[in-house]
Amino acid sequence: APGLWESHRRLIVGVGGILTLLVAAVLALLVHRAGRRRSIRELSEQLRFERLVSEISATLIDVDPEQVNGAVERALRRVLEEMRLDRCALFVCLPGEAESRSTHEAAGSAGFRRGSAILTPDVPQVFERLCEGETVTIDDAGPAGSPAEPRPRSTLLIPVTVSERRVQGIAFQATPGESG
Repeated sequence: APGLWESHRRLIVGVGGILTLLVAAVLALLVHRAGRRRSIRELSEQLRFERLVSEISATLIDVDPEQVNGAVERALRRVLEEMRLDRCALFVCLPGEAESRSTHEAAGSAGFRRGSAILTPDVPQVFERLCEGETVTIDDAGPAGSPAEPRPRSTLLIPVTVSERRVQGIAFQATPGESG
């Protein structure tokens, strides 16, 4: 008498092939689902950020001139909290000076204060890059700054206004794994 394999070979191979196709289809659907969830998450984050910018813009548009500084710092505080940063600041960078300084800022528990350095002189050619309208990213893996003026590990500088005399912009700073 023929064995199971000999008598049902075509059926076994056919069922095995169908099962392989089904497993491949399920895996493809799982990969597609993960990509879709990631896209939805990214779109939600983008929408949340755009809503934040819109709300802040609407808040700042009709601020009394005497209350501008407080309103700007409250707006920076909202950005700091929403983006889970260590520091968010408006800065000014002058060509003859070695440092960029904050004009308005919000900081977490790191202890930054208005007028503190955004960048130190050991970061080369930043002013030139900002003058060209370039967004500058600095990842600093060096030692932390003093407790009075701690130094974040990542800085993003976005120039907003550029002239021959100065660059003004917004700075975002965070220490990965420690912010928020």
